Amino acid sequence: MHRTSGAILILVSGLLAAPLDDAAKVQWLSTHMVDVRSINPADDFRDLEPLKKAIGDARVVQLGEHNHGAGATFYAKQRVVRFLHEQMGFDVLAWEGNLYSCEQMQAALESETPIAEIPGMGLPTIWAKAAAIPSLFEYARSTKLRMAGFDIQLNPAARAAYVRKLQEFFTSAEDRTAIADSSFEKLKRRVPYGGITHRILVNLIDYDRRQSNIAQKMSPLELMNQRDAAMAENVVWLANERYKGRKIIIWAHNFHTLRHPEKLYSDQNADVPQYRPMADRIYEALNSGVYTIAFFDYQGSVGSPWQGPVRQEPVPLPGSVEALLHATAKPYGFLDMRLLPKDHWLRSPHVARPGFYQQTVTSTWPDNFDGIFFIDKMFPGDVTI
Repeated sequence: MHRTSGAILILVSGLLAAPLDDAAKVQWLSTHMVDVRSINPADDFRDLEPLKKAIGDARVVQLGEHNHGAGATFYAKQRVVRFLHEQMGFDVLAWEGNLYSCEQMQAALESETPIAEIPGMGLPTIWAKAAAIPSLFEYARSTKLRMAGFDIQLNPAARAAYVRKLQEFFTSAEDRTAIADSSFEKLKRRVPYGGITHRILVNLIDYDRRQSNIAQKMSPLELMNQRDAAMAENVVWLANERYKGRKIIIWAHNFHTLRHPEKLYSDQNADVPQYRPMADRIYEALNSGVYTIAFFDYQGSVGSPWQGPVRQEPVPLPGSVEALLHATAKPYGFLDMRLLPKDHWLRSPHVARPGFYQQTVTSTWPDNFDGIFFIDKMFPGDVTI
């Protein structure tokens, strides 16, 4: 697969049609992309109504982001979360945070714990301290939107909490010795499958294996694939066991939420096609029950207070997906790509910057994502609207 120029050839009725230039693509996007009025979570949802038809009967909706310092995306995602909760019955929000700490975060939401203290209990700092997050947690408390987690990355405090939870279940001296020795595999056959204790045990095993692989200098690609495989297991468990029959929203990075990585090409990183994200496995398990919205932006900046100076983003290349969306002059928009015909120009290779270490990647993007939420101008995570 190779990068394309501003014009491509499309197949119409078995014949090779004339090249479709950028102006024609922009015209098509201007006509077919849904005009999204704002990213303010407090606004009404009339402009988001077309998402109902796009998402249909899916019971898992994945919301990506191209950068973990993308503040405008955080607000936009919160607005979509509220829409999905109020208009489509999604009542669980699952984060790219560790499973058990997010369970504790949910318990805190159900208590009198001040909202300001809760996000940091389960979320990575990139989100816990972002300006958009407190209002989302206030909303969750007022509407009973539940919080969950699916990651296996832990810090020492979180790992200790996992161990304490196991000690509540396993009380014999032999079991306590196994826990103290981190011999968790010995305990698996004695835990009822499908329950939270079993998942905590499996996640501890996955985490410790990952730490061992880091110590043994396993390649970054292998580590990413291991993590994504474990995260996919957690999401499927949430969907089929913990919240069986309920609708779930996934909050994660774009690259965890894409499928068909073999379609990707990057002349900057040969590992890109060999990366197997969690969504590839989630779609295998849940099939048409999943709908993925990637978040793309064209210009602006990203960053968080603890990262030092805000990093300016490069403007995407001419002819890229972002450049074409920018040319529509729409500040925000939603594009459903799931039902595009096979010969549609968007099903030809186009360059985009979906967030793989800020590199440009070429793909037939409808094969990777079901829809795109476009934000023309990005701002950092510490900015309040």
